Amino acid sequence: MPVSVEQSTAVRGGWREQLRAFHLTGQGLEDCRTIPVPVAEADPRAGMLAETCGHMLYEARSAARNAFLSTVAREKARLEDLLRMDDSHSAASVTSESLSSALGAEGSLFLDPAALASALRRPQRPKGMAQVRRELIEWARHTLEDYLNVARGGAPFHIVAVVGDDPFGPAMQFDEALLQNMSEVQRALRVAHLECDSHEDATLHQEALNRVTWRSAKPDDLLAMPPVLALDSAALASGPHMASLVRLMRSGRPVVALAIGDAEDFATFDFGYQCLGFREACVLQSSLDQWDHAAAHLPQIALQTRPAAVFLDTSGAPVGHELFASCAFPHFFYNPASGASWKDRFSLLLPADQPASAASAALHSESWRSHFRLIPSGGWEEEQLEIGEYLARYTTEAPLAIPYLALPAEDGAPMRIALTRDLADACRDRILAWRLLEELAGIHNAYVESATAQLRQELGTSSVKDEAALVERVKIETVQKLVSVLMSSQPLPAGSLTAALLPPLPAMMAPAPPSAPQPPQQQAASVAAPEAQPEAASEDPYIDSFLCTSCNDCMKVNQLVFAYDGNKQAYIADAKAGTFAELVKAAEGCPAKCIHPGKPRPDDTSATPQVLARAAKLG
Repeated sequence: MPVSVEQSTAVRGGWREQLRAFHLTGQGLEDCRTIPVPVAEADPRAGMLAETCGHMLYEARSAARNAFLSTVAREKARLEDLLRMDDSHSAASVTSESLSSALGAEGSLFLDPAALASALRRPQRPKGMAQVRRELIEWARHTLEDYLNVARGGAPFHIVAVVGDDPFGPAMQFDEALLQNMSEVQRALRVAHLECDSHEDATLHQEALNRVTWRSAKPDDLLAMPPVLALDSAALASGPHMASLVRLMRSGRPVVALAIGDAEDFATFDFGYQCLGFREACVLQSSLDQWDHAAAHLPQIALQTRPAAVFLDTSGAPVGHELFASCAFPHFFYNPASGASWKDRFSLLLPADQPASAASAALHSESWRSHFRLIPSGGWEEEQLEIGEYLARYTTEAPLAIPYLALPAEDGAPMRIALTRDLADACRDRILAWRLLEELAGIHNAYVESATAQLRQELGTSSVKDEAALVERVKIETVQKLVSVLMSSQPLPAGSLTAALLPPLPAMMAPAPPSAPQPPQQQAASVAAPEAQPEAASEDPYIDSFLCTSCNDCMKVNQLVFAYDGNKQAYIADAKAGTFAELVKAAEGCPAKCIHPGKPRPDDTSATPQVLARAAKLG
């Protein structure tokens, strides 16, 4: 039986109402849930992701680790030589057999080894080092030996993971234990330096040794420690465990917070952006789909002694529908060690093609699948808007339309997939987040565009297609104004942006205004009096006394320049009592690197180009 026009209109009206109800509530149209688009499958590499990151961090530190282990082994050997030398001075070591071996066959013909041994064992023979001093040296040797054994045979990295619970607190405690061990190693190295290099009794500097901690170590020394990773899910790290993560990031501990997640919840995608607020912590947001991006920045994180937050997406996606092609999940890296400006610290990875809507990513997610309905070709209407156009019209209020995602079917025919209001709002939120990251990366930056528009307005052009022509015109305009200033006394227009680009001209370049004639005596005085030149700024030498280890090395250079305070820590007593070359020599030999030679005096002939070059390396 044919359907009348009235019945067809009624059917279409009922379908329209059901589609609107689905858009607002997400309910209804159950017969249209089947969508011919595959759901993303979990990446099989996700299970080994934490260990892969750990190995990459460990390998990146190999050079620093090997150098530090060589230093520890060398200092341990020197302490052992010192103990063997002390053993040779003991009375028990002097026997007739040892002397016979030392004298040889010919020596025994002229000397009686037994009588010589008895004479050497008399009380007037000098004794070895004091027992307290020897115990301190033995402690230092054992500490360095234990560290070498653990470093060479221990785990290359440590992963702290607590199933269903917060891993960041335990990771900080574990890292604190490693740092305490490093503090003991640093004290042992200072004992070796005092005993072997300065030939000092280390027990006399016990108070200074007690102040040595892991913070006294060089950055490369800390890189010898095995990396510590706190493993958590992105959903928990950005939610219930966020407070603990904040404590970790603010602690300054060199722990890597590794948050692994998937594309099930858009809310977790703001995890990386939230971590940018820590300022002095590294932040990496990447995914397995773009592993090259993550692999390029993980070594940079490994070479720093600061906390880091790493968020890696592991959802995976069908070929041609990578999440990276969507602004739903931006890939970026923030590195505080790259420079002082945000431009140097922050980098955003841009897709090769135009970023797709976040709806394209949500379509491959199982949790978002219920927010889609397939619109049959007979249900297409003008009030339906493609999601891109829908979001373009979405300013303060949502458009009165049904958004849909346009995709080709398997046979190439176009199809429309309707979205709920919640998903449309989530897509708009992703666009706003993407635009904010673009501005942080200097892309489509409103401040730059405003300055460019102002410059174009000053140059008398509203639209410039050729940017090279604009730059050339700016150069010509600048030169013309500069020539005008040089040839006349007319200043640049106040408030001009082009004028602001020019440096201030010296007063001698503009003709001076006419002045009243002066008496001859005053003119002579004006001519005779030379113009006072500002005295060049000087930088006096100084010492960070709180870092001094009382090694006595600087005293060996010049005891008139350097002196000890009440805490037996060095300070500059009289810089004029020595030369600049002596200051540089003392700074180079200072184990704590706390001596700053400053700048030489004008009359100091020791400040040769070679000495100045050495001083420049000291900062």
